[in-house]
Amino acid sequence: LIDLSETGVKVWLNKDEEVTDDDFAIRIRPPREFNIEAIDFDVKRIWMNPNKSLRFNEIGCQFRNLTEDQKRQLTKLITFFEKYNPKEEFTT
Repeated sequence: LIDLSETGVKVWLNKDEEVTDDDFAIRIRPPREFNIEAIDFDVKRIWMNPNKSLRFNEIGCQFRNLTEDQKRQLTKLITFFEKYNPKEEFTT
């Protein structure tokens, strides 16, 4: 998991794990604070960068058919990551 938003996610997959279909599922294992073992999401591959790494493919995915529960969990995840990984501020 590299980047997460309300509309999608950017992930790195091992190059030996071929994604042959544009529609697939991903599983996110949230931090322990969530008291949830895993959250599964249906996604659609929007783009792929096979040259980002020698070992991994970088894949941009769009979430599909999110349930209300998944939307709530996703919002909690985003808030959690923003809190513990604040965006860098630049000054000029």
